[in-house]
Amino acid sequence: MNYLFRHLFLFAFFAFLPLLLVASAASLTAHSGNRVYYTIEPQSDSTLLVRVTLHEHDLAGLLAREQACAPSQDLTICAVELIRQKMSVTINGTLTPMIPSGSSTTSHDVVLLYVLRAAPSHIRTMTIENTCFVTTTPKLENILNLALREDVMYSLTKDRTSITHTFKAAP
Repeated sequence: MNYLFRHLFLFAFFAFLPLLLVASAASLTAHSGNRVYYTIEPQSDSTLLVRVTLHEHDLAGLLAREQACAPSQDLTICAVELIRQKMSVTINGTLTPMIPSGSSTTSHDVVLLYVLRAAPSHIRTMTIENTCFVTTTPKLENILNLALREDVMYSLTKDRTSITHTFKAAP
């Protein structure tokens, strides 16, 4: 009886092992835990929207490593302030303040919103410096998507914390 049970168990285990591996791989690709996404896009004729998206489970760990939040503080408020302090946007040579405008959660992600006062059609160059999280979490990437006249992406890491992008002239 023991012999039969052991063989049935082994058969069931190896029969379902491929399904377990596929499910594990899918969950790893859905949440890799090593990226924060920043999208800068037009909001109106005179403003840009900066959308920062990170996995909600990563938020507490990232803030703890940055020592950015007291235990009694709201994590979202801490993240908003930390990003405002460690990310700067210079448009056409002028430092442009990031004004917090809201936050939300969607399907396990925290989304933080900022507004930049700049006319999208007048942007010639944009320099972004971003040291958020990469100094304390070296494997983390800040993925920056400039969704303006051109849709370009950059990866900012501990080794590369700033970029300058020159846009083609508006038609």
